Amino acid sequence: MLRRICIAVDGTALRTALGCASRLTLDRFSYVESTAPAPKMPGSPAVGTAIQAYDEAPPMGRIGTAFRSFFRALGNAEFAEKVRAILDGKTDGKPQAVAEPAKIAPPAKPVEVAKAPPQRSEALTLLAVLQREARLVDFLKESIAGYDDAQIGAAVREIHRDAAGTLDRIFALKPVRTEAEGAAVTVPAGYDAGRTRLVGNVAGSPPHTGSLVHAGWEATKVELPEWNGTAASAKVVVPAEVELK
Repeated sequence: MLRRICIAVDGTALRTALGCASRLTLDRFSYVESTAPAPKMPGSPAVGTAIQAYDEAPPMGRIGTAFRSFFRALGNAEFAEKVRAILDGKTDGKPQAVAEPAKIAPPAKPVEVAKAPPQRSEALTLLAVLQREARLVDFLKESIAGYDDAQIGAAVREIHRDAAGTLDRIFALKPVRTEAEGAAVTVPAGYDAGRTRLVGNVAGSPPHTGSLVHAGWEATKVELPEWNGTAASAKVVVPAEVELK
């Protein structure tokens, strides 16, 4: 059976409230605005807006929501605008998803940096080799004032042999220039001062002509032994020796 409900109140809030209430409570409804006076029902005032609804009983749970929305829309303009947006299809009325707070990554564990092994100057390594194989440091640090020339000569001969063998094994030395000492040589313009050094009366610009005083030496390889000592012994040329009895 068709039932008509007529409410005589003008205004946007009322229309919004009625639209929300009817949408929440009725499965089907029609919404009609009329400028002509609507028929009066007993005990009702003049009608500015009419709502026609079909007589289908809504679920009871939505009736309370409909009435709450109706009265809140009448007294709250902001709420009425939200309801209007739902009725006009501008929003689906579903709760907006709340973005989850960004997860804070746990602090990274400090990276353990491996300690670099102790280092030693290669000059000290070379000096240690010459001491070990030719006892060069012992000879140079010992006073020779109390020895005669024959004794010194005998000691030098042995040191010379052992030290020369050590240098050849580590560096394989060869002369920088192949001419014999005393030979006339020409130093061209743009010469490498690291390979040729001018001595004597140096004047003007090259090329220069002179006699070879020293042929020089250069290494053809470098094979120093690897040092694996501790930081405390990095500057030790030769360790102290203790004889056990």
